[in-house]
Amino acid sequence: MRGYSRGERQAVRTKTSLVTAFSVLLRERNYADITVTDIITRADTGRSTFYRYFKSKADLLVFLHGDRFDKLLASLASEPAWLDDVPPRELISFLTMFRGMGERPFSLAYMLGNDMDYVIHHINRLLSVKFEKNLRAAFAHRTTRIPFDVLSLSIAGSYCWVIISWLKGDIEYSPEEAAAYVHRLARAAIRSAMVL
Repeated sequence: MRGYSRGERQAVRTKTSLVTAFSVLLRERNYADITVTDIITRADTGRSTFYRYFKSKADLLVFLHGDRFDKLLASLASEPAWLDDVPPRELISFLTMFRGMGERPFSLAYMLGNDMDYVIHHINRLLSVKFEKNLRAAFAHRTTRIPFDVLSLSIAGSYCWVIISWLKGDIEYSPEEAAAYVHRLARAAIRSAMVL
């Protein structure tokens, strides 16, 4: 961690420790069954330290998605990638990972409990912000008929609601099929928004 002061290095290590502890706990049990005490015990840190970096367990869950979204968006860094007929492999991997999280039936209401609205809203918002930055870079040379912020909200909404419905079992498709449908919706929105 060159370029960081000693305090900054410690902050990065502590935050990483909290994220890692939470990630491991999520593989062991349901989100609803994990407490902040469980996280700080696993991370070997204090409660005040946890709240220095995260407002809540739900905030940590949203943060955790940021890294996954960055990996997904790395494969959508250009106009040809967004407009490709084939969805990015990272989207298929993302869906496959969630589909393989266990044999328990997926229930957002059960899994997230009182945090459901907060988590869905903030994950959608985080994804929208990341999409907007990515789309502005990939299509910087294009004239748009729909502003980037509106386009990004639309694509993020498609991603979130199709994927949530897929995870809940409301729609039955393979990860490859679900990824293809989400990607085609995004591509259609982009073609409608851009002067290509």
